[in-house]
Amino acid sequence: MSHLNREEVFVISKYFENFSDYVALVLVAKKYEDILLKHTSNPIPLSQSIIQHFSHINTLNLWSENDEFYFIKSTSEEEDEVIQFEHTILWYDVDYQTALSNMSSQITLANVTFTQNDKLCYKDITNNFHSQLFITKFGEECFLECSFLTSLVMPNTLTKICDCCFEECTSLVDIKMSQNLVEIGKGAFQYCAALQSIEVPKGVTKIEDSTFFGCSSLSSVTYKGKVEYFGENCFFGCDALRLKLISNETKELKINNIFSSDKFVNFQVQNSVTQICEFCFRSCNKLKSVVIGNCTEALGRFSYSNCLVLSNIQISNSVQRVDDYCFSECISLKTLLIPNSVTYLGKFSCYKCDSLTRIELSNALEKLKSHTFDGCRSLKVIELPPTLQRIGKYCFKLCESLRTITVPNSVNEIPNFCFQNCRSLTAIGLPNTLKSFGDSAFAFCYSLSRFELPNDLQSIGMMCFNGCYSLTSIKILKGVTSLGKCCFKECVLLSHVIIEGEDKVIGENCFEECSELKCVDIPKNTIYDGQNCFLGCNLLSI
Repeated sequence: MSHLNREEVFVISKYFENFSDYVALVLVAKKYEDILLKHTSNPIPLSQSIIQHFSHINTLNLWSENDEFYFIKSTSEEEDEVIQFEHTILWYDVDYQTALSNMSSQITLANVTFTQNDKLCYKDITNNFHSQLFITKFGEECFLECSFLTSLVMPNTLTKICDCCFEECTSLVDIKMSQNLVEIGKGAFQYCAALQSIEVPKGVTKIEDSTFFGCSSLSSVTYKGKVEYFGENCFFGCDALRLKLISNETKELKINNIFSSDKFVNFQVQNSVTQICEFCFRSCNKLKSVVIGNCTEALGRFSYSNCLVLSNIQISNSVQRVDDYCFSECISLKTLLIPNSVTYLGKFSCYKCDSLTRIELSNALEKLKSHTFDGCRSLKVIELPPTLQRIGKYCFKLCESLRTITVPNSVNEIPNFCFQNCRSLTAIGLPNTLKSFGDSAFAFCYSLSRFELPNDLQSIGMMCFNGCYSLTSIKILKGVTSLGKCCFKECVLLSHVIIEGEDKVIGENCFEECSELKCVDIPKNTIYDGQNCFLGCNLLSI
């Protein structure tokens, strides 16, 4: 620091936090030892010992209500002299009532908060704040339930509106914001049912959670500056809102049900938005079309869930994550293209998308989570990417229109309930490296007539092929060590079973009600795990 000139060091010293910083400065270089004499106001709290080093101060800054403000200057005369200051500035928060009682030409109150208690004391002051007071903040719940308040002009010194400040001001129609405002708290205007329009000042960059929740008459919101963040529920229940709400500078959407109004049909996410947070557009029942911006990286949990008429969504190549339940129960969505930029597709992400007929998946996906396409009853075509390594439970359950599917070579397990109730499935391509079939993996695949087990298969779970009514024959290879309980139960057209190898375990009720079963080749040392393995197989000869 010693290379800095005195003027530069003086500017830096204004930002010191305690007296030890000045001591350290002098230790760096003796030439700075008189730098304190240049200060005409104290940059740090003073004490009787410290003030002696700031001998040229004429303005006293009080940073906290605990700061000392009475100082004695020792003299050679009998009585000590009280140090007088030309001006005093209080930087800590002072309520309006206290500020009024301490008004003086020698005192500046830099941070005056109008509190709920002040509102009770000065009921008629809402449009006539004292012009000489620097009101910088409206306190928490300050005007809560002020039913008499119809309009308000904020003092231009105001920088902050605290949480729930105007909550339930049911008669408030018009409000003029301070142009120096930088912060609007959570729920600040919630349930202001008569409020019609808002102009958000330039300094405000965030619309917090529930800010305008329940403002049912709010029809216009304009922004003077760059709003980068919209909080959860911030416009929930604003049914009259018609104008575009999202500015070109918005980076994050965290809006729950913002478009519950019937007026909103299409929505384009601005290119500046990097994240659409959870529940953002959930249950927006008039939303038909969405275009995701080119900078959006993530679609949050439930972000488009239960959008009942959403039929078209364009996902940009910038999106990397589609989180859990993202498009669940979008019953009008017919096609979905997941770009190759997406590396994560969450569980239940397309759950019960009843009209979805075609899906194109990202080639960067390694996992399909549980229930991803569960209940997509109209799904006919899906191509699994070669990068896929794992398929989750219930992934394609109740995909009743799916006819064919090929599982990539990198997958080694078909988990529980994976293809249950895929009633139209006639052919499935499986890699020979598969090791296991989970419980009910192919149960009630009514149209599955032929099925070749993979060479490396070792186990077949309970009820795996239960209710596969069209299956006529099956060959159990040597590597399979066990057939689970009710494995082929009610395969009513199954007539011929070949079981290769030895030392097999056949589960209870394994072939129950296979009424056309005529021939089963049973190997040596077979163990029947339970009773009724062939119950109801009246044509069987073993």
